[in-house]
Amino acid sequence: YLKGEKYTYPLRRWFSTQKKRREIRSTQALEGKLKAEQDQVDRILEKISRDGFGSLTSAERKVLEEAGRRGREGRRDR
Repeated sequence: YLKGEKYTYPLRRWFSTQKKRREIRSTQALEGKLKAEQDQVDRILEKISRDGFGSLTSAERKVLEEAGRRGREGRRDR
């Protein structure tokens, strides 16, 4: 059993630091995922511009549908 601030402060500080690091890593991972998804959507839109909508695969159409749904949901939250 630890009594007093001088014994518990280092532990509290360590746990606080670990929580902040987890939050930062989580935020960075989310930003990376969003960037990758946006790059994929940009490539698909370039393909539509170049070759037309009929040239898309079913997977590419699904990606665009999901991106559109997420976009609509994001605007609704504002």
